[in-house]
Amino acid sequence: MPTQNGNNNTDSDSNDTISSAPLDLHTIISTVGTIIFSFFPLGSLLNGHDSPFLVSTIFHDSIYQSLGQTESLFLSQCSHLRKINDEQLIRFVRNIVEISDAHHPEYTRLVERRRNHVCSLSRGCPCPLKVKHLDLSKCRFLRGEGVHYCLKHMPNVERISLSSLQRFDPENHLVGGGLWDHLDFTEKLEYLDVSECTKVGHDALNSITDVIRGHKILHLDLSGCSTQMDDSISGPIVGYCRNVECLSVAGSKKITSVGVGIIAYLCRNTLRCLNLSGCERVNLPLLMAHHSYKIMSMIRARLQNNNHQAIAPPNFVGDLDRGFVRSYLSSLCRALQAMYQEQSFLEMRHVSDGLMQDIKKFDERWTNPNGWTDTDSDVRLFGKLEKLDISLIGSRGMNLSGCVATIAWLNGGRLKEISLRGLESVGGADIEVLIKTCGQRLKTIDVVSAISSPPKEPNLFLSMSNITELNLSCCHRWISSMEGYTGVLNLSATSLSRLRILRLDYLDIKDATLFCLLKDNKHLLRLSVTGCPNVSSSVVGDSSEICTRLLDLDVRGIDMNMTLSDLREAFPSLLRLNNRCTPLGKKMMEQHVRMERWRVGGREKSVRSAKRKRDKKSTASNDTAPDATNNTTTQAATAACTTNNICSLSRTGFCNSKDTEQQMYRCKTCSIQFGRFVCITCAKECHDGHDICRVGYGPGYCDCCLLSDCKCLESEDDIAIPEE
Repeated sequence: MPTQNGNNNTDSDSNDTISSAPLDLHTIISTVGTIIFSFFPLGSLLNGHDSPFLVSTIFHDSIYQSLGQTESLFLSQCSHLRKINDEQLIRFVRNIVEISDAHHPEYTRLVERRRNHVCSLSRGCPCPLKVKHLDLSKCRFLRGEGVHYCLKHMPNVERISLSSLQRFDPENHLVGGGLWDHLDFTEKLEYLDVSECTKVGHDALNSITDVIRGHKILHLDLSGCSTQMDDSISGPIVGYCRNVECLSVAGSKKITSVGVGIIAYLCRNTLRCLNLSGCERVNLPLLMAHHSYKIMSMIRARLQNNNHQAIAPPNFVGDLDRGFVRSYLSSLCRALQAMYQEQSFLEMRHVSDGLMQDIKKFDERWTNPNGWTDTDSDVRLFGKLEKLDISLIGSRGMNLSGCVATIAWLNGGRLKEISLRGLESVGGADIEVLIKTCGQRLKTIDVVSAISSPPKEPNLFLSMSNITELNLSCCHRWISSMEGYTGVLNLSATSLSRLRILRLDYLDIKDATLFCLLKDNKHLLRLSVTGCPNVSSSVVGDSSEICTRLLDLDVRGIDMNMTLSDLREAFPSLLRLNNRCTPLGKKMMEQHVRMERWRVGGREKSVRSAKRKRDKKSTASNDTAPDATNNTTTQAATAACTTNNICSLSRTGFCNSKDTEQQMYRCKTCSIQFGRFVCITCAKECHDGHDICRVGYGPGYCDCCLLSDCKCLESEDDIAIPEE
């Protein structure tokens, strides 16, 4: 059981105080944290002193008393807690309710009243808990009754995580007997995550929103839900989640441009993150044709009046000068003309105009039943977006020329992260408009095979001085057009000095070009040049003196004139090579897994095979001394990683496997949210005093170094490496 080193006291009076009363034991448990309940098996938590483990009644009640005062309840951090079912969850919450008032002088009467109390028969439950964050992710045996019982006892809950509950069926198990018609709890809910809940469709979403019945939801994740989810979900979303800031409907195969347009229009003043990845029926040109035509008409009218400054995007956050306006106007006109050249553009524009009229009528009918109309006629979609993912959107072969440029103009340069993965028909002029509009605010861009024509301006990288993650895989025409401008390439490499991740897979890039891009990137942590036949491994090895902190390297398919062992020696901090863990990476990952299990009370993985057990025993008996030495070294390295306040990225690398599970925090001050997170070390050291909140527990890597200045990764000259 973990304890804090600062609590050791040699004074005899304090020792007597600690061991004298159960109240002091409750204080000690509160000091350690409510995470201590995860160190016990589920049966011990539910049965107490009647369990085979003979848990002390005083200790058992003290744990439940601390749970009654906590604001965060997480059951997703340990594998043995994820096996809880609805009956056990109801009993667990009931124990918290009954034992939380154990110190009350009339405890016996209160317990009797609580036990005879039936929450479903009363309007307001007299035994509410203080929980504000409920995390039931990956509890795969929950169907809905347990969630119903939790929500009834937690009126102050603000965040609910129900991701990966494959048996969760709110339509049949969350709503029953008309009980929700008169309930008014969960009014403070702001975060709802039901991703990967395959039984959550339109009817189930209506059931959930009937329970929530609030307009304060800011984060709604519906990615990976039922494939039957269609445009009908737009009604509940805009009706009950009008102030939503982050929305994900990734993988929804039946959502069309109508549903996306309704959501984007009605939530235009609050929506900051939108994920439409894999929405095959969304026709983005149809949705953007109306606005593209208005933009071109505006340009023509203002050019006739010589009003060049007014051509800039609305609410533009960058600097306006004469050179920028000319360059921006040229790129914008070329992008929109590529859309106008389509033979079906006129017909598509008329359909788009009708679609926008229907959306405005829907807005008036849904939100303004008294006939009030919006006086703002100049309405722009995606005006507040900071993160957009439209990878693999629409049908294959759809011409998306002009769409990205229109989105960038409507957005006004607020985008910080954008993914265009797999969109083969995006023109180079669209990328020019995107980069010129967003400029230094852009930090992450993913354009894998998304450029049909090269940009005409090779110095676009000069506008992205704050870019930290760049993926140009399969963008042959862009790189080939840059290789002819050596001076511009040198300036571009200088402007990309803040890069942390660089991916140039399957490009005809040359050694000189790669070295030019790497020579000023001293902070590069991940490099991938897979499938680049003109790149030699010696150039990658020569950059070891520059990229001294490289954690992930992928050189599959290049000219290998260096062995993999030589590359590992050239980059001593390398954790993954060619998508496989290095010996150092395996040890650091084992340390990470051991530390996280120690922190949350997880069990060590047991060897199931009897033959492996016998082999392990024989090996231990023959090599006792080496094993003891290795255990001592591992413990020392683990202690070093714990005490040196090192970011978890130095142990996990850029890996999303199950072994990378850890506590996740968001930082609203640094805009590290909407699917991004920081580790517990960075939350304490790098973001001290910021507006941080614990998101949950799951796999992934820390994004502190990508979206802010990480002190825990760069404060040490060398990453803590366990000695052999």
